[in-house]
Amino acid sequence: MATQLVTSGDNIDVALELFEKGIAKESIGKFSDAILLYREAFKLNEKVDKVYRNRLSMQKDHDHSNDSPLMRNPELLGQKLNRLSLTDDGETSVSQVRHDDGEPTNDQEGAEVEGCPLLELLTDDVLIHILKYLAMARAPDWVSLARSNKRLAHLGFDTSSLWRDLSLDIYSTVYPSISKKEIEFQSHNIYKGWKDMYFKKPFLKFGGVYISICTYLREGSSAHSLSWTNPIHIITYYRYLRFFKSGTCLRLLTIAEPHEVVPKFTKDWKENGLKDVFNGFWTLEEDGKLTIEGEGVVKDCQFTQELRVSGRRHNQLKWISSYCINAENVQTFFSLSKEKWFAFSRVKSWPIE
Repeated sequence: MATQLVTSGDNIDVALELFEKGIAKESIGKFSDAILLYREAFKLNEKVDKVYRNRLSMQKDHDHSNDSPLMRNPELLGQKLNRLSLTDDGETSVSQVRHDDGEPTNDQEGAEVEGCPLLELLTDDVLIHILKYLAMARAPDWVSLARSNKRLAHLGFDTSSLWRDLSLDIYSTVYPSISKKEIEFQSHNIYKGWKDMYFKKPFLKFGGVYISICTYLREGSSAHSLSWTNPIHIITYYRYLRFFKSGTCLRLLTIAEPHEVVPKFTKDWKENGLKDVFNGFWTLEEDGKLTIEGEGVVKDCQFTQELRVSGRRHNQLKWISSYCINAENVQTFFSLSKEKWFAFSRVKSWPIE
């Protein structure tokens, strides 16, 4: 006996409406919006795709007035939907862990999911062009899109020209003294190709902020008191770094938490109500050593911070040294005992330069 589809109630009608909207979004290339709509549809009714195909099959003779080519060809839609695998919560089933900054990892990023509706109507060249456009705009959506099915995973993560364009754009920015010809030479002679170079050669990220959270303990009473009941204070402060492609950066040391600082941490920080933000200039060496020079809390002194880009996705900055030079050219080093390394956090609302 054929399995009867559960179609009663208002849920299926709402689910079908969401599913149709998802197909419409996917047809114009808005894949993120489409996935959200599919997710909501499957939450309301886990068999919404089967109900949709069943109704199309029964009404295919009356659907010629519909603008969608898939509405006029339910068999094609059925074949494509059969290859669209969704998990219980409506997410596309992918063998890849999502990262906070939206960056790919150097593992095999191939997804387990087969094709999605309408994607097979586009040629490989068109899909690669879309992925390149998103990647060059530093939009993390290109990673999410490439993870959505096997075909896109292959085109996105295994296409050399995509990694070439991405690497040339990044490294020509963070290493302005190195020509693109030298970068291309390194990719073939020092690294195993463009993709290998992207994951191994350090670079800075501009679509967010680097944050260092520092915490230490301090006794709260007089230094002459030997009482074992002395209160202990937990001191927490934050360091913020934001880099710009122009070679400038913003630095801030404060006790204010990220949700208070980050929305205001722009070039217009004064108008935004922030205080004690200092301008600086950054340079990055090929071994990952980052040098930041600029003004600080003491006038007529140049403050210098040396850090190293590290982490699997170049998302950490670890301390090397911190010092200042006064007007008499006397160098004073600062203790790093209480300092912690910086971690990158992407900020969606910040435009890419």
